Amino acid sequence: MEGAGLLAATPNAHPQPIASVAKVMTALVVLQEKPLAAGEAGPLLQIGDQEVREYADAKANGESVVAVKQGEQLTERQALEGLLLPSGNNLAVLLSRWVAGSSQAFLANMNSTAAALGLRETKFADVSGFDPGTVSTPSDLVKLGLAAMKNPAFGDVVGQPQADLPVAGTVYNVNYAIGQDGITGIKTGTTPEAGAVYLFSGTTELEGRKLVVVGVVQGQSALPDALTAGRTVLKAAKAAITVQTVVSQDQVIGHYHVPWQGDVDVVAKQEMRLPLLRGSPVRYRLKGRRLTGAAPAGSDAGSLEVTVADAPGLVAVRQQVPLATAEEVTEPSPYWRLTRTS
Repeated sequence: MEGAGLLAATPNAHPQPIASVAKVMTALVVLQEKPLAAGEAGPLLQIGDQEVREYADAKANGESVVAVKQGEQLTERQALEGLLLPSGNNLAVLLSRWVAGSSQAFLANMNSTAAALGLRETKFADVSGFDPGTVSTPSDLVKLGLAAMKNPAFGDVVGQPQADLPVAGTVYNVNYAIGQDGITGIKTGTTPEAGAVYLFSGTTELEGRKLVVVGVVQGQSALPDALTAGRTVLKAAKAAITVQTVVSQDQVIGHYHVPWQGDVDVVAKQEMRLPLLRGSPVRYRLKGRRLTGAAPAGSDAGSLEVTVADAPGLVAVRQQVPLATAEEVTEPSPYWRLTRTS
């Protein structure tokens, strides 16, 4: 969950094939290189002989495809709809070549983006996920889902139950759980090697905050099982979320020891309330600022780093609370200076 880390993750999970869930990264890289606003159509992509051959070859290979024909034009938005809703592998290739000149060049971009996002156990071997060498873990996929849902154009596309394309006509979202039990996205994937994989998102509201919850299930026997499991996990996560005060305003966090004055408290300048899942570990780290002389009350005393879910396999979330001195730090008196011993 954004702002609160993970409820749970499979201990010591090993990277497994993720099938078409890989297209989340494909779309994210496309939108990084060719940004769109939510609802914007974007530039046109041309369908030529090469794209028609690729469609026919992928279809013959038993892959998920979206029909195209010579001379067709797709807007960037339509190409993303065909990529993410009916899950067209051929459109993953089309988009990758359009953005980077070749699928191999685009693939390098996918893997570098994964590294930048901290997806340490994720590897992309192709742009569509059909290759079983494209693998990830649940905690990595949640990070990817959170990053993707921050892009308004991505969230707009994956939240649609259907879309209309020039040649393929009306195409439907394979994630048919959209709109059920608060599901707002994201992507399904199914191959013999991966089983059924479901990266999902939903929203909930607490104390006026709209919270995005992202989860994933891997290795299910069939897509209906994965969709059902996803809704169940999302429902459980929502029930477990509470907004808690992790730091109170004016809470004493530490102190300076001033030899001529005694201890001067360091306090939090503001309250911090975070949405937390029950049992999420919260850790604190004081990052104090050195005082070199007299200072008025309220002077900058550094910060308190609050870390949620800082544990192996979990998504750590860090936020800072500014700190201040609770009272004035005075200069030493002449008498103290004369009588101190070195």
